Amino acid sequence: IPVKEASDTSIDNQNEIRVVLFGGIHHGALIDEFISELKRLSLDQGKKITMVFVGQNGAEKKNWIQACVDSGIAIADFGPQPPEKVSEIMSASNLGVTSTPYLLTEKSGCSCNA
Repeated sequence: IPVKEASDTSIDNQNEIRVVLFGGIHHGALIDEFISELKRLSLDQGKKITMVFVGQNGAEKKNWIQACVDSGIAIADFGPQPPEKVSEIMSASNLGVTSTPYLLTEKSGCSCNA
């Protein structure tokens, strides 16, 4: 993905923590625990949380969106985007999340065994 600086997807770092989820959401991902952590972060930082979905997240996306809505977490759903837009959205975010199991990520080229 080519690196592109944020423009219209920029965030207001003073009031918001933007969390981007890119790619497939695997069944069994610990959404309830993750939402609890986000809510605690929101309270600790005094900032609202926005969960940003990018790409084709799969069938589990509806469960994650519902969990966010039930918890008062704002949603932004960009759906599939060209690589430049994905880069721009990620550049405008504070955190990135994947539900891909560690071993699969490692097989995809992660050199995390330092």
